[in-house]
Amino acid sequence: MSFLMGDQFRAVREAERIAAEGVFDPTDHVQLDAETVRLILNDRHLRETVKAKLNLYEAACCAIVHKALDEAMYRDFANRAVRMIYWKYYAYIETSRLETQNPTLYGEFEMIAKKWDRENSFSHHFFTKDGEVVRGKKYDDLALLPR
Repeated sequence: MSFLMGDQFRAVREAERIAAEGVFDPTDHVQLDAETVRLILNDRHLRETVKAKLNLYEAACCAIVHKALDEAMYRDFANRAVRMIYWKYYAYIETSRLETQNPTLYGEFEMIAKKWDRENSFSHHFFTKDGEVVRGKKYDDLALLPR
């Protein structure tokens, strides 16, 4: 994704790393829990950096949906990242949807993450067969078997 969003993506990633210090590691493969989401929401700077990151993913997914970005090319590059970032930040996204009373917030991001997970044959699955986000499991415990 960084070559598509260039300096903006790198800047957001670095800002999040700095803002999240002591709260969570944006680079690990751990799903955010309710307490971490609360800490993010209570820290304006951290909240804004997380929103900026998710907005970049949403923008890329909107571009795919509207055919402004080639899905096959982007999928070859960012398949696992799109699915994992959605999975990691799911609790934050759901809380944001409730707080803003906007159930479609990050909707294109969700749609692409689900689609790619469903079509993925041999990798970690971040969604159940019913399209629900897998919760409460560590990354290493996510299903690796083909569907």
